[in-house]
Amino acid sequence: MIFNFILFFLYLLLVIYKFFRSKINIDNKYMFLIIVSFIIIAFLIIYSLNMNNLLVTNMIILFILVIGLLLLDFIIVVFIKYNELLKRYNDVLDCLSSKEELLNKYRIINHENKNHLAIIRNIGSYKLAKDYIDQLLDIHDKDEEIDKLLKKIPSNQIRAILYDKFVKMKNSNIAYSLIVSRNVKSKDLLCISNNIMFDVINIIGVLMDNAIEADVDNNYISFSMSKDDEICITISNRCGNDIDLSSIFKEGYSSKGCGHGYGLSYVSNILKKNKKINLETDIVDNIFSQMIRIHE
Repeated sequence: MIFNFILFFLYLLLVIYKFFRSKINIDNKYMFLIIVSFIIIAFLIIYSLNMNNLLVTNMIILFILVIGLLLLDFIIVVFIKYNELLKRYNDVLDCLSSKEELLNKYRIINHENKNHLAIIRNIGSYKLAKDYIDQLLDIHDKDEEIDKLLKKIPSNQIRAILYDKFVKMKNSNIAYSLIVSRNVKSKDLLCISNNIMFDVINIIGVLMDNAIEADVDNNYISFSMSKDDEICITISNRCGNDIDLSSIFKEGYSSKGCGHGYGLSYVSNILKKNKKINLETDIVDNIFSQMIRIHE
């Protein structure tokens, strides 16, 4: 009987060992601990079977139960940690896959953009170039309502970047408003150098895209311009409760999931290089606001 038990126990130990090795890449020292624990339990069981003393037998059985419970607890902890690590691994794998797809997509877009720019540069006619750009942007008829609204802005460059964004908001049924303070004059914007204005336009484009793509019900977007000692441009939109202001400028961070979160890291790089532009970010009553301050 004891011999059969030993054979059965060794077989069970081999099955458990193979299971842990195939399912979990467990550390050798933990594997050794499990095997030693099972050997001790087996030895105590065999010893108790040969004992005539009932008290000693009961104490051995109790000891076996304690070791068994501790071992079971250890196995459960290992499984929990394994599942946590597996989930992290899968999340990282999915994110890397999305980043690779995004990178390939941007490579194709960058290649296509260079071709389009080469065509526009050499097309030889302003009207033909404009028609070609309208075709690329899928603009068929000028939206007179949006065009009239944007005339409040005393800057051709800012009007140009905002036109497509406002049309997109209108077509997406997103409520919007445009407020331009009367003390913002065209001469103030003409004093801004081309390099600074180029960076401002890029920042506006990213912030407007983020506001439009915000995953929130009944979104509302506000664009405003004002002037104190500096030109201030504020873009606000409704937001959820899942935005971490301390992380929004980190590459890859996004409340929209993996594959997003590169726009604000691009803005952060612009701000590091151009000290004439500051960006202030705040959330009040689920309104996410970003103010661009231009020092000139």
